[in-house]
Amino acid sequence: MRLLQRVLYYRPALPGLLIVVGTAVMYVLFSRHVISAGIVRGDSMVPTLIPGGRYFINHYIYHLREPRRGDLVVFVHPLFKDLTVKRVIGVPGDVVEQRGGRFYVNGVLLEEPYVSAGTREGEVSGGYCRWQVPAHRYFLMGDNRAVSTDSRVFGTVAREDIKGLVMWQ
Repeated sequence: MRLLQRVLYYRPALPGLLIVVGTAVMYVLFSRHVISAGIVRGDSMVPTLIPGGRYFINHYIYHLREPRRGDLVVFVHPLFKDLTVKRVIGVPGDVVEQRGGRFYVNGVLLEEPYVSAGTREGEVSGGYCRWQVPAHRYFLMGDNRAVSTDSRVFGTVAREDIKGLVMWQ
């Protein structure tokens, strides 16, 4: 009877260790390749993202589809080499034009309800610029145009540098 009790109630340490290690491995894989969290630093995405605010990044979505115009994406900034959030304005093949403080994509005025008055660079000074978006590259801009360092400065961003879609801000 005693032997039976020892066999029935035996709890080896190994399963507990396997659960802890398995959970840690799943967390790392999930947070690096599926969903992770981020904190907003800087004000280039105001009013959409407020400095100090939190958001989630969907890393998996772009394995299923390509980035679309209007998506908020996390990418490796070409000048600073850190992760940055910007909005997709132009996709491969698009022609993006800046006329004063307004942007046109393929000749059509881009409706931008996410850009608040007073954050559009060039509303007063005017100006004209034109960019052709090459294959496998994207034209990205911050919503706070007056302070954003974006594709107007560093050019288009390669598809492989886009790491995920911002969700649940």
